[in-house]
Amino acid sequence: MNELKRRWLQISPRERRLVVGCGLLLILWLCYYALWLPWQQQTEQWQRTLAREKGTVEWMLQQAPRLREQGARPMPQGESLSLSATVTRSAAVQGLNITRLQPQGERLAVTLEPSDFNLLMQWLTQLEQQYRVRIVAFEVAAQANKPGWVMVNKLMLERSDGR
Repeated sequence: MNELKRRWLQISPRERRLVVGCGLLLILWLCYYALWLPWQQQTEQWQRTLAREKGTVEWMLQQAPRLREQGARPMPQGESLSLSATVTRSAAVQGLNITRLQPQGERLAVTLEPSDFNLLMQWLTQLEQQYRVRIVAFEVAAQANKPGWVMVNKLMLERSDGR
């Protein structure tokens, strides 16, 4: 430290001002590039994300009446859908993705993508109450990385009215 102080005192006052000025410029440059610029870039990204999400919300609000109408529309009396068509249609209305349907006689084995447990329960309740589809076997496992989400290991359905 004494060596640095000795060298500092050896340089002329003009050179000292130049070194101090360069040091201040370096500090300002570091503050700009290390603090201000990343903050501005993050702000711009948040604004873009906010605009995109607002657009998504507007689109959802436009689609809501159509989805409500589609979900609340009763099945015409003369129309009798097969079990697989009923399951596929009702899952699509609920927003669940079916990856495989495997008919097994009068029963239907269903494989779903990982889904929200509450949404899955609402769908199964709707199948039983509205479409008279009975659950024969049902086995789920929790998703460790997504709280509230489950993986359906086994889901076997059949019509309770014999259609």
